Amino acid sequence: MRNMLGLAAITGVTAGTALLGHLATGKPDQSDWYRALEKPPFQPPSWIFAPVWSALYGMIGYSGYRAWQKGGAKKSGASLAFYAAQLGLNGAWSWLFFKKQSPRAALANIGLLGAAIAGYIWRTRKVDRTAALLFIPYLGWVAFASLLNAEIVRRNPGAIMLLRRNHRRMAELFDELEDATDRSRAEILEDLQMLIASHSEIEEELFYPRVRAAGERAAVLVAHAIDDHAWIEEQINLLSASDPKLVERAADLKRIVLEHIAIEEKQIFPIAKKALGRGELDRLGLEMSKIARAATADAVDDAKSALKPSETKLRTNGSSRPAW
Repeated sequence: MRNMLGLAAITGVTAGTALLGHLATGKPDQSDWYRALEKPPFQPPSWIFAPVWSALYGMIGYSGYRAWQKGGAKKSGASLAFYAAQLGLNGAWSWLFFKKQSPRAALANIGLLGAAIAGYIWRTRKVDRTAALLFIPYLGWVAFASLLNAEIVRRNPGAIMLLRRNHRRMAELFDELEDATDRSRAEILEDLQMLIASHSEIEEELFYPRVRAAGERAAVLVAHAIDDHAWIEEQINLLSASDPKLVERAADLKRIVLEHIAIEEKQIFPIAKKALGRGELDRLGLEMSKIARAATADAVDDAKSALKPSETKLRTNGSSRPAW
């Protein structure tokens, strides 16, 4: 009777965790948010997760039962504590990733889950070797899931991280432009024009409107930033790879771009963090990444239709730049 009650209890708790995870996950392929995520090439097809998890939950439940049966509460106390911890973290992952739509929080969670599984295996191996071995496939699958989670976080950065990456890449391209040969300057300049165009678009369409709502100071900063964007885009499109003074003019423009970046990162980003919070910034970053990919594809045509260098005088001394 004792064994049957123990089996029923452990099976019930494990099945309950599986059910909660299933309810939190829902149908990912029908989720606009999940479909919009940029996923790694080694992401398995959706249909594979149900059979894999069904098999794993069976082994998880049987392992927990064996650990309890062989050692009892006294000898298996540490093992059962790790068992309970991994079940809680297991259920929380689905809630964080799919319900809260926060891959970053889910990544922190799955790291703890892996540690709890490893702790269970380590403590249980002395109580019942079979019970410990039954958790090895589970640990392997969670390690793979951690890799997937980490890659999704990397490919889908939060709004501020995405903008910081763009800022760093702009600075790198300006440096490359200074050191480039005549043959490669045209390609680098085109990359820089496309990056600035797509960066301005995602900020002005998605990021700035959310920040502007944070208050009067935020609205003033955003207004100046938008003026800067217009000026910088005009100036970058006036640069020509064939201009003998390209390096000098690009260096002047780089200085102004870096000034704009510094103001944005030191003044606008802190307002955004406080007003929006990490969860909203993560979701916003996903929207911005999607638009940035489309904007980059259109930026080549925009650059071709921009003003020609002969049509106006380049103003890289800052005299006509909107004042902050």
